Amino acid sequence: MIHPEGKYSKHKYYSCRAIYYLAKELKKGEDSSRAPYVRYLLSMPRGTMPGEWSDTGKQFLADMLGNGELPPYEEKWRNKFETQWLDECAGTDDDELEKAAYWLAASRDEDTLMVPIYDMVRCILYMHFFTRTKL
Repeated sequence: MIHPEGKYSKHKYYSCRAIYYLAKELKKGEDSSRAPYVRYLLSMPRGTMPGEWSDTGKQFLADMLGNGELPPYEEKWRNKFETQWLDECAGTDDDELEKAAYWLAASRDEDTLMVPIYDMVRCILYMHFFTRTKL
């Protein structure tokens, strides 16, 4: 399990400590005590969250959503990396694995916890229900 190292708080939707911890485990790679899960996470495609997109991609999505008229509203996705990771967590934009950790946590954690089996089952169910892929 990836967690904020003893500082778990139910209904807290992100944790700087958990993201830093995840980045540390991602950097360890095969040497991580969570290597199977780390391997799985590192195999996930990047750029799936709108906040990860280029400025042009973000603007296209905003235009398609009526520039704030339809959900998801821009304040929910457009600058989360900058406000949460760079400002609140004092993270860096230069470290690719830290950025990956932020986006993996943003898309996969549940109340700041990342539980491998829950994460994998959720992805399988998503594929089944939203893409009609047979299990």
